[in-house]
Amino acid sequence: MSIAATKWAWLQDLPPTAKLVLLALADHADDWGVCWPSLSRLVSMTGLSRSSTARALASLDGKLILRDRSKGGVGHSTRYQLMMEQSHPETIKRSHHDTVLEGNDPTVTPNSPTVTPKQSHSDTQTVREPSKTISCAKSFAKFWAVYPKKRAKHAAMKAWRKKGVHDQADLIIEDVKRRTKRDPEWTKEGGKFIPYPSTYLNGKRWEDEITPGNVAARPSSQSLPAEDVIAGQIL
Repeated sequence: MSIAATKWAWLQDLPPTAKLVLLALADHADDWGVCWPSLSRLVSMTGLSRSSTARALASLDGKLILRDRSKGGVGHSTRYQLMMEQSHPETIKRSHHDTVLEGNDPTVTPNSPTVTPKQSHSDTQTVREPSKTISCAKSFAKFWAVYPKKRAKHAAMKAWRKKGVHDQADLIIEDVKRRTKRDPEWTKEGGKFIPYPSTYLNGKRWEDEITPGNVAARPSSQSLPAEDVIAGQIL
């Protein structure tokens, strides 16, 4: 469960049913805002009917959540992405220190001595973490859109975050585009040998050089029988 996602969900101005479903999703979300509870699980958590839950999900789709149904169907759950960028991360936590620093502390009178309290490290962490999470999610989405082998997305997401490659996103994406066109290992046999995206990321494959395809060398005169060589020309 992501505390940032839950706080974000509480801040949304929604009808009661939709907000209840959004809170249930946030309760399952990871730090990326990704979750995949089944419809039955959401019904159990909210106490709503299946039809009411489904209508609430439909009302949230494209506004506060994105639904990926590619993994849906019998025995599979739809994957949800909470669109936490819709809110302002800096408003998630407003401590008493923040209020004093802005000069809005109602307990301070004009004759009160000026006091500048220290803002704790934990407060700073709470404010910045959602913004960083959103940026990583966006850069990964761009990487996933261009990567030709769409396999093991969740493993790729974990590798993207673990390697901390958000700042190198543009470099990695350009490398993927270049390899898709020029790397013989990626182009032969319909892309059969393209590595899984998580393998590419964990191995830092964008740092590898692209090896040109093997070109059959023209035989030299020294490697041929004498009778096949006339006046220095190869027959």
